[in-house]
Amino acid sequence: MFFRKIILVVFLLSLWAVYGQKRPVYVQWEQKSARQRMQFRPSANTGNYDLTYGRLDLNVDPRFNSISGSVFFRFTALADLNDLYLDMSSGLTADSVLYHGNRLFPTAASNQIHIIFPATVNTGVSDSLQVFYHGDPDSSGYGSFTTDNHNGVPVLWTLSEPYGARDWWPTKQDLNDKIDSVDVIVHYPAQIGGHTMKAVSNGREVSESVSGGTKTTRWHHGHPIPAYLVAIAVTDYTEITQTAGLFHAFPIRHFVYPEHGTDAQNQLPVTADIMDYYENTFGEYPFSDEKYGHAEFGWGGGMENTTITFVGGFWRSVVAHELAHHWFGDDVTCGSWADIWLNEGFATYCEALTQDYFDGNDAFEAWRQYAVNLIAQQPHGGVYKHGADTLNLDEVFSWPNTYLKGAMVLHMLRFRLGDSLFFGGLRQYLNDYAYDYARTGDLRSVLENYSGEDLSEFFNDWIYGKGFPDYSVQWQNLSGGVYRVHLEQQTTDASVDFFETPLRIRFYGGNQIYDTIVNHTQNPQNFMLQPGFTADSIKINPETNIIIGQTDYLKQRDYIWENDILQFPNPVTGQWTVWVRNAGRLQRLYLTDMSGKIILDHIRPFVPLHTGFLARGVYLLHARWDDRRAVRKVIKQ
Repeated sequence: MFFRKIILVVFLLSLWAVYGQKRPVYVQWEQKSARQRMQFRPSANTGNYDLTYGRLDLNVDPRFNSISGSVFFRFTALADLNDLYLDMSSGLTADSVLYHGNRLFPTAASNQIHIIFPATVNTGVSDSLQVFYHGDPDSSGYGSFTTDNHNGVPVLWTLSEPYGARDWWPTKQDLNDKIDSVDVIVHYPAQIGGHTMKAVSNGREVSESVSGGTKTTRWHHGHPIPAYLVAIAVTDYTEITQTAGLFHAFPIRHFVYPEHGTDAQNQLPVTADIMDYYENTFGEYPFSDEKYGHAEFGWGGGMENTTITFVGGFWRSVVAHELAHHWFGDDVTCGSWADIWLNEGFATYCEALTQDYFDGNDAFEAWRQYAVNLIAQQPHGGVYKHGADTLNLDEVFSWPNTYLKGAMVLHMLRFRLGDSLFFGGLRQYLNDYAYDYARTGDLRSVLENYSGEDLSEFFNDWIYGKGFPDYSVQWQNLSGGVYRVHLEQQTTDASVDFFETPLRIRFYGGNQIYDTIVNHTQNPQNFMLQPGFTADSIKINPETNIIIGQTDYLKQRDYIWENDILQFPNPVTGQWTVWVRNAGRLQRLYLTDMSGKIILDHIRPFVPLHTGFLARGVYLLHARWDDRRAVRKVIKQ
């Protein structure tokens, strides 16, 4: 036990050394990108059609901040269309549009181009067009199109979250609409300064060829994808390959800067292990017919571009977090800012699960202690974002509330449902909302249907509500090793009057430990427990499975039998219980006032009784057996 405590302390110190109270680098990045996403308002002009396919045919050179090429779209009219708008930043110029073999010449609008059709495209009709364009991309996002160098070698990458896609290709920049599939064809110099160049993008590599010093690489992604997750990168990458997949084998392709090759060789093998673990836990990787991979770029964090995460380093925590987003974020995407925890809480919990998987339960428990310690510093913090909270960036991407508390409520659901129902329910959720959007209520419905349990109280308290409970614990030895444990909560936020929860109670006595789980469903509540030994101390939530703030313990004096009667508590404040010896010979048990007037007759022994009807004062408890009588004084406070 002592050695285990040392491990927990050391692991907690390591967590504080890495994070302290600061946000991890990926949280800082996600908050920065979200700031611009919140400012973005999808154009009202682009809501009347649905993009179903895109083919990007691009000419780039990592030495120059310029781009040219074309984008071919298939779209479906959601209303009768006489014209069509595409989002495109002012740094780009649309040269022409090819439509049914005819050349159209769009006009520029505010960060858009306007295409007028020669005839109406009727509602429900599928159609297509191709935009030819060129220009010097802006960077309205965080380096949405960046040319730089590493170790003196030119490098190009895109980083389109939140709305930087329009900076380098004309598209529909709608964060709630996914393109069904895309092809990305990149033409670029095969060699620069003696360095062999490589272009990477989403999906699987279809082909690569070299002609006249120009290399052409084609990638195909066959699953729904929002525009901001389409990405390209070009430099002299060294490739490190792995194979993963429990359902069927697929490649993991890592594209790293050559000067970091040795470090990457040491750090990246864990990716396949994490992938296999996630597949075993959540089901098949959603893009296993294509690939997973990393491309190194010039930012310190990571960006979960579908099938190709761009990263500034290959730390296990970042790898685990961004890979988890491919289930929770890229596959099933949160439907609103209010539900952002469905992306970030899940990814954070997955990161914690990998600590359990690789480092053991002590490390996982230490992570939970670390998480609850930070959560407890936010007594009014909430997981779900209400009203004005959705406009407060610090709250939307709050490390204690959105990430850590979001992760912990998932662990609490697991603690309540058990592993089989919890993980089975998550797999059902991922199946039901594959490649789509989901809200918090959708997760609840799936888990309720799968488990057969009513989770309304849990979601109302722990997810829609704010704060957490502080506990007061009173415990005492009643008789024969039977202990009464009195639990009472104080909530830290008025949005919740009581947090219903299962709760582990642990007794310690010498070298003996007794564990049990009770359902704390009312406030206050008494539990009669029999550990089988004389207890020295007691602890609730010993493994930090529940979010609890402060806990106060009070050991009350041991109760003793008087005249074959044991009553507790006395004085009485709420619930009151009477025990009697020789209960089979008991004829009558009743309560009178001091004048002898019967207040309550036929009291049932051993059954808790609520005493709210009693006025404050002194009463007498009468017990009559077939051979004797006994009277005890009772004080009601």
